[in-house]
Amino acid sequence: MRFRNSIHLLIDNFGIVYKMLLYKLVVGLISLGLTFVFVIPNLSFFFSSTELSRIVLLVQDFFDALFSGGVEYLAGFRELFTAAVGDLMILVTGKISNIVWTIVGVLLSYILFRFLDTLGNFAFAHMLNEKMNSYAEGAFFDCFIRSIAKGSAYSAVYVAISFVYDMVVGLAVYSIFFMLLSSMPLFISLFGAATVLFAMEALKLTLFSNWIPAIIEGNLKTWDALSYGFRTKVKYRLHIFSTYLISLYLIVTLNVVFGIFSLMSALLLTVPASFLFLLCLQFVNYYTIEGKKYFVNYYKIADNKDKGQKSRFLDESDIKEEHF
Repeated sequence: MRFRNSIHLLIDNFGIVYKMLLYKLVVGLISLGLTFVFVIPNLSFFFSSTELSRIVLLVQDFFDALFSGGVEYLAGFRELFTAAVGDLMILVTGKISNIVWTIVGVLLSYILFRFLDTLGNFAFAHMLNEKMNSYAEGAFFDCFIRSIAKGSAYSAVYVAISFVYDMVVGLAVYSIFFMLLSSMPLFISLFGAATVLFAMEALKLTLFSNWIPAIIEGNLKTWDALSYGFRTKVKYRLHIFSTYLISLYLIVTLNVVFGIFSLMSALLLTVPASFLFLLCLQFVNYYTIEGKKYFVNYYKIADNKDKGQKSRFLDESDIKEEHF
């Protein structure tokens, strides 16, 4: 029911997808321009070096072996890659000041992008909540201004926590892949790494699922809204985790399929639509847990009974017995 209602909400609010696309493109261009300001002057020596060319070739060979099943090359890839990185580090130690400024600049650009992108998602969530609550068509700029204080506080905390979490997950997936590869076939290694990646991302979405809705609809402060999500009952969290895990598999599959068969052009719609769908899931989960009614579309209001087919069958049977 939650998944189905989220799909209906996505369709009913599909106009937000175009606004989200435009916003993400603008934010991406701003961050990219700031990155070039730091990178190009400081790393011109780096991009023209033979050491970097060697690493690029190793990475190309890695993916060639990955898709062709070259297990022997993959097994020895870590040693070759470590040696190439060592040679590159010798080069960069002579230009340490350039590297430091580049790292600082790229990190600031990345943090700025994540902050502005999350701030935009918060405004879009505000629009979605108004539609679910009273079927009001909120303007993006109006929602952005009205929610900028709460959105900024949320974005700052979320970006910091998410950055650390993503780093830990990345290291875990990397370690698991090469650990399995040392004793298992390539397919098993990829299977294990992908399974851990999807499970950890679903866990992240589960833990943070009620955060934005609790701030916007529940009118809680940033930290109180975060703790609200952790206080959610285990039975609800298991349901939410399962829904997010299935959703992630579907999102990745649909984006890959649409991207391949449209020569990547469909990603302009499917990527922002994926983000909007995840926002819809967050609010549907929150409204359901809180027992609140919400507009699914113009003709339907969800009552949040959230029962299975068996329960609805028993309800109908009870009604028939009463009439009899």
